[in-house]
Amino acid sequence: MLCKAWVRMRLTLLWSCVAASSALAQDSDRQDWLRNPAMGNYNAYAEFKMTHYAQAREVWETLAEVGTGDALFNLGVMAEDGLGEPRNMAKAEALYTSAANGNNFKARVYLTLTSQHGDKDAVAMLAQLDDAGQILTPPQ
Repeated sequence: MLCKAWVRMRLTLLWSCVAASSALAQDSDRQDWLRNPAMGNYNAYAEFKMTHYAQAREVWETLAEVGTGDALFNLGVMAEDGLGEPRNMAKAEALYTSAANGNNFKARVYLTLTSQHGDKDAVAMLAQLDDAGQILTPPQ
């Protein structure tokens, strides 16, 4: 009986901690995102998954201002798919390129895949990167 009460108390405490951290992430602001980009990215992704595109964009644009590759890449996805904004392939391409220039792994993989399928723009973009000689092999 004591063991079940102990487990129940620990689960309640754990749930309280999770709920509190979730509330803190939702109540975060620009300074919090810049101080802890991983938390900001997590917050933006949660907003994105809930289709709160304006809120996700606000966080990712803040992180993109300081060159966070994941933020640039995710903004590219939003522009490419027209999520919360009109579809804009030129903007998406520019964001993907910025992400790749910032050594964002995902952007480099997709640029490499595209270049391997003959896209001349992707080939040119990869050539402009500092370490273009180290083109990544995409996952199989």
